[in-house]
Amino acid sequence: MTAKQRRRNAFRNAAYVAPVFLLAAVAVIMQYRWVQRNRYKFASPTRTQIIRCDYCGGSGEVRTPEGKLGPCPICFGSGSRIVRRYYEEDRLCPVCGGMGRIIGTNGRAITCPRCGGRGMIRSSITKRKR
Repeated sequence: MTAKQRRRNAFRNAAYVAPVFLLAAVAVIMQYRWVQRNRYKFASPTRTQIIRCDYCGGSGEVRTPEGKLGPCPICFGSGSRIVRRYYEEDRLCPVCGGMGRIIGTNGRAITCPRCGGRGMIRSSITKRKR
């Protein structure tokens, strides 16, 4: 192979480097944007909160009208619930206290109408600067 052919081949190989580098840069930028949009999926475990059931006092059992012990209708007998906050604006629901269920007018447990059973609501309260 002559020097002229080597120079020509080197130029051809260098012509492929720029598009590959550009595609790699675009891929990194797209990945960064995806991670920023889906940040809540990578939330740290410190954003979880264990809430004790107030209806049964954390025991998981309540007395039925017949006087027998039965599972709590709010926490399903576990005594607590783990709630995960996805965003900083998430707050515990004031209606259900974070459990996601309340006792309705007929005495049966129903899904909380305020939070839809999630236990968290998104508060849009912003602090005013003084």
